[in-house]
Amino acid sequence: MLRREVTGSENGELRGVSSRSALRPRLSWMVGILTLSLSVVGTGSAHADSGSSPSVVATIAVGDSPEQVAVNPAGTRVYVANFDRNDVSVIDTSTNTVTATIAVGDGPAGVAVNPAGTRVYVSNYGGNSVSVIDTATNTVTATIAVGVGPAGVAVNPAGTRVYVANFDSHDVSVIDTTNNTVTAFPVGRKPEGVAVNPAGTLVYVSNYGSNSVSVIDTATNGVTATITGFSGPIGLAVNPAGTSAYVTNSGGDSVSVFDTATNAVTATIAVGDGPIGLAVNPAGTSAYVTNFVGDSVSVIDTVTNTVIGGPIAVGDGPIGLAVNPAGTRVYVSNFGGNSVSVIDLFTSIPSGSQVPTTAMQQFAVPAGTEASACADLAPESVDWPALVSIRSLGWTVSYAQWPNEGRGGSVCTRQPYWTGSGWSVI
Repeated sequence: MLRREVTGSENGELRGVSSRSALRPRLSWMVGILTLSLSVVGTGSAHADSGSSPSVVATIAVGDSPEQVAVNPAGTRVYVANFDRNDVSVIDTSTNTVTATIAVGDGPAGVAVNPAGTRVYVSNYGGNSVSVIDTATNTVTATIAVGVGPAGVAVNPAGTRVYVANFDSHDVSVIDTTNNTVTAFPVGRKPEGVAVNPAGTLVYVSNYGSNSVSVIDTATNGVTATITGFSGPIGLAVNPAGTSAYVTNSGGDSVSVFDTATNAVTATIAVGDGPIGLAVNPAGTSAYVTNFVGDSVSVIDTVTNTVIGGPIAVGDGPIGLAVNPAGTRVYVSNFGGNSVSVIDLFTSIPSGSQVPTTAMQQFAVPAGTEASACADLAPESVDWPALVSIRSLGWTVSYAQWPNEGRGGSVCTRQPYWTGSGWSVI
């Protein structure tokens, strides 16, 4: 795995050591910065709290040093970029097994699937190129030259443009998918993450070296705003509504949230050690963050901008992650463990008699707490804190005389209940 230590500086920039630092200084440099911050402030165990509820249901062996990961629109395949093996692993999600390995360019880092699920785009950091994979045949049909050190990659909702963040040439390449031609424009220093809003009108790029995010108008391919105040920004994601964006601060062990209408940072959320990857679920209610140094995943409630529960322990050095279209599973690439962890979002169900299993079950709460009863007290009464993350399913409150030994009080209705394969509501 990556050795998390600092070996010196180059032009004032600290560099860390990795098994392939000569080939790829990008991640080595970022890991060096993460290590320095830890050595200065001190830290406990680099692993997640052993008291966290286990929710990893499978660990799948893939290639060497997997970086980014992407799920196809059908949720049936997961594509993993294996940096040190110059290939992509294809995982069948029904069996959690690798069914194909596709050779690509030198040092694959980023990966993205087009909306039709017919093409996969892989950024080759060492090859300064993007490989195009035909998902029907699992073969590379084109190799497109881009900027220097391509890292993050994203496809627009129409599938007509691919945006590639070039870490070492400090620009973004735009690929026209109809003919694979490329244009480019400058952004901040050392761009890493890239995300397109749901309307396809704006692109956001995290500039690791500038501690900023560039906002690009897709109609003109021009930078219209630069948002500052980040600390080693890497991972970047936009919610499904397009109203908020989330950025991991690898130097601050936090996630910043900014309003896409005003480009103002509205919240900063503390997460685990060395956050890198980030993804938002299809409902927009949760965000998931890989903590590279902490070997864990943090879960953020996007309604309250707070972390839900303890960190989820995964493999060694998690970097990339992706949520399936159903919002039921998260796939995490473990850079140091050469594996992918599969997190089942419906497995952390507590034992005990108070777990709701029928639609008609209701819970009484004390009188005088009607305003917050179903949002706060009811989830606690069933001993399942994660229930807070699905408040949007429609908790309501009504008054009844029979609860609390006849003293009256509130009753929560339309509660989520467990069906054996997922949560449902009345």
